Amino acid sequence: MCRKTLFPLLLVMLVVGICSCSHPAPVIDYVCGVVKDMEGNPIIGVEVESNYYSVQTDAHGMFTLDRVQNTGGRYVVNFRKRGYFSVVRSGEVGSVGLMDVVMVKENVENVSTTATFAASRGTKVSVGRMTVDFPQNAIVYEDGTPCEGEVNVSVLYLDPTKPSFQSAMPGGDLVAQRSNSEEVPLVSYGMVNVVMKDSEGKKLQVNEAVKSKVTFPIPAGMSKNAPDQMPLWHFNENTGIWEESGMAVRNGDVYEGEVAHFSWVNLDDPKEFVVLEGTVKDGNGNPLSGIKVVVEQVYTYSDGSGRYSVRIPSETDVTVKVRKEDYLNYDDEFSVLVTGQPGGTSYTQDIVLPAFPLVVGELANMCGANVVVPVYCRYERNGQTETTRYVLPDEKGVFSIKVPSDARDVVLRVVVPGGEEVSMDVAFTGEDYQIYDPVMFCLQDVEERDRPRLVVGEDVIMFDDNELDCSLFRGKHLGLEGSGIAATLYNYNEKSFRHDGFVEIDKYHFESTSARIEKRKVGNSVEVRIVATGTAELEEGVKSNATFEGTYKASYMYAGPCDDFSKLCWNPMVPTMRTPIPFVAQENMLAMPRTCFYYDKFMAEDIDKIERLVGCSDPFNMHVGYSEADESTYNDVVAALEARGFSAEKGDKGDIFYIKDDLGVIIRYGEDCKMGPSEQGAPTVKLVIDVAPTQGFVKWFVYLIKRFFGIDLSRLFGL
Repeated sequence: MCRKTLFPLLLVMLVVGICSCSHPAPVIDYVCGVVKDMEGNPIIGVEVESNYYSVQTDAHGMFTLDRVQNTGGRYVVNFRKRGYFSVVRSGEVGSVGLMDVVMVKENVENVSTTATFAASRGTKVSVGRMTVDFPQNAIVYEDGTPCEGEVNVSVLYLDPTKPSFQSAMPGGDLVAQRSNSEEVPLVSYGMVNVVMKDSEGKKLQVNEAVKSKVTFPIPAGMSKNAPDQMPLWHFNENTGIWEESGMAVRNGDVYEGEVAHFSWVNLDDPKEFVVLEGTVKDGNGNPLSGIKVVVEQVYTYSDGSGRYSVRIPSETDVTVKVRKEDYLNYDDEFSVLVTGQPGGTSYTQDIVLPAFPLVVGELANMCGANVVVPVYCRYERNGQTETTRYVLPDEKGVFSIKVPSDARDVVLRVVVPGGEEVSMDVAFTGEDYQIYDPVMFCLQDVEERDRPRLVVGEDVIMFDDNELDCSLFRGKHLGLEGSGIAATLYNYNEKSFRHDGFVEIDKYHFESTSARIEKRKVGNSVEVRIVATGTAELEEGVKSNATFEGTYKASYMYAGPCDDFSKLCWNPMVPTMRTPIPFVAQENMLAMPRTCFYYDKFMAEDIDKIERLVGCSDPFNMHVGYSEADESTYNDVVAALEARGFSAEKGDKGDIFYIKDDLGVIIRYGEDCKMGPSEQGAPTVKLVIDVAPTQGFVKWFVYLIKRFFGIDLSRLFGL
């Protein structure tokens, strides 16, 4: 147990009301691939999005998404298009960033269906032998309010024995987290996705107190190893991992279970991890990159050196394949059975494929060190335009792309994330072709690309400052202001991440005629990207067309009235407070998050939430304010704290601190309890509860002293 001390609690009083910011740099990655339907046709215009950055698939269903955010060591990417079920793909950051995605339409026989029913009556919806029971009076809105009208439901069932399963399921690697936080691989016996909305398109859920029954058929060929009972799992779309959420019991040739929440529900047998790895080469011994290796229910791609690695479940036979359609429709499909291996081991399985002509070359980045960017070839064949798959070069930029021997008019294309593609004609004649000169492209480091810049003709003006302060004007317009730049977001809506606005830069007399401003969550802070076009004056009286763009970190982000706390950008150490929340605001103070909640009346459950923070050692600063409070309210708060084991200690100035283990609470009562700048709409409150972990503040203080003065006080405080 950490020491109790008043010193870190006194820091609470020093920092209340201070707002100065420092944000950690985000970890950026990118992914690329192709999106198709269940018949293998490319889907055009799919929105591919991660953390508010998005692109659309081209005429070949291909995409490259730059700036994929690292979430707990995994990337999470969303795929959306009207008329199709949305897909969320995820994987380990640092793994090969190639992916195939299959999107399913809303009405496909034995795969998906739609239905409408009255919430008061309930219904049963079936997709083949998969059924979902919706009890009567069991459908609610996301805030728990009962739905009393019609319910529109869409149901998608994925059979794990079907060829499209690996690319259609959410996630991609079947990594799961058990209720004890243990990470395990899964063997799926089927998945179902249930999407419910009312007549106006508002999202609905099943009442957790009532639950809904799901019935999974045992897929053909999987009955022999099916246990008597098996866990149910739901997919966390924020982390990209399956989470244990129930149990299903076998009843003949089906499993039956109950769920209290709908998104994706998965029936899986958890195992231990086995690492399956190897190299992919052609018959001439050349390593092949970008080869899709299907391993039963998951797949991976070979990297620039021809190596592949995938985690599979223990004690489970798997078939390793390179399918015909994934390798120029060659005749003899590679397929080998790997018998079940003990958990915690590794197994090597090399792959040799027929030799096809190769286009070989080397990339050279004129603007940085990174040479691992996607490349592919486009060519004519039998009167049709076709493309190879994306290939990633090795760490030296060397790439090799297999091309059909009868391909004509071959063009090499280098995909530059966040930039233009580089094209180069290839004099391909049906045999191996070596490009001797390096293929040049320009990919700047992401920090450099994100630096704000004003372009006026051939003049490029760079801005060093990338911090913006935010303020809300009468709850309608959000203002952003930094060194020399000011932007306004019209009719600001917290739930939207794209906004129209106006940008001006006084020094260069830049005024925008149009501006698009996007925000996204980066860790516990907010990042804002601005793209604006307009006019500027570099010479007095001479106006020129100009563009401005850049990425900024927001030092203060108004969160506004809300009814869904999970949508806010906030310190994850703070548990979910009661909803609806009349007003929420968030700041950062020298790298320490500060979150403010505003209510009208005090409720005892607020202390229950605060008590859950006992033991937290990370720095944070939470404030809960009440506009309707008097002395009796103050006494109620004190009584609630004491009832939960908080003890009172007096400070040097007579202040009373309430402490429990590593958690400290200060209560402030009176008319002077203003919280937050008034121009940002924060109400005046009469009572405030300040909450912070005692050792968390010590760590924060020691960090600041070391950062700014170079003095390490960790031993002094026993850290």
